[in-house]
Amino acid sequence: MKRGFTLIEMIAGLTILSAILMISVPQVTSLLKNEEENRYDNFLTEISLATETYISKKNDEFPELKTVGGTTCINLEDIVSEHLLSSSQKNTKTDESILTSSIQVTLNSEYQYDYIYRDATMC
Repeated sequence: MKRGFTLIEMIAGLTILSAILMISVPQVTSLLKNEEENRYDNFLTEISLATETYISKKNDEFPELKTVGGTTCINLEDIVSEHLLSSSQKNTKTDESILTSSIQVTLNSEYQYDYIYRDATMC
């Protein structure tokens, strides 16, 4: 008696494996992309919270943020120097140091701050 798989059994097995891969690969790719976006959102939230703390500590240095629509730019290097962020922290999308970046802060009509993460040359 022979042992082994027939050609038909092998083709059937490969077909089943191909179907499983066709279903799972796009889902795994989507999960990885969502995880990357969540990591960047968390990065921006951490920077926004550190910036808000920095503004509350140095409130007198930002008179433009006392009127609605007032805007200022804060270098992240200044926030790091106050030990509100780590100097080794990197942008999760570009993997570049945050020390060359800044945050544009605007006081909106509801008296809340809006934060826009920017390259230092853009502020």
